[in-house]
Amino acid sequence: MDRLRQVLLRDFIGGFVIAWMLANGLGSLIGIFSTPLELLAASLFNHAVRDTLGVVPEGMRAGLVISGVVRASLFFLVAYILASWLYGQPKPQKEDAKGKVIDGVGEGNGSTSQ
Repeated sequence: MDRLRQVLLRDFIGGFVIAWMLANGLGSLIGIFSTPLELLAASLFNHAVRDTLGVVPEGMRAGLVISGVVRASLFFLVAYILASWLYGQPKPQKEDAKGKVIDGVGEGNGSTSQ
């Protein structure tokens, strides 16, 4: 697993996958709002479309919204898990001669945490 993580980090593949997941999640969120609006516009302004496709029952509209919410949630969840696995590893802490932990931010200035 560590080798896979190193390849994903080194070649920026992990970053591209995370960006792709976030873009798909955002697209699903947009779809949650656009699908009911498209159906409403088709039923109000274009009777030919309604006659051709038939009337969409209320349950199907709710199903489209619920599936969009689930899809967006899964994309965001997988992107978060992948990002935390790739980039969320804690930095190793160093100790000085007295056993105090040296803070990773100020490595060169000798700052220590109490």
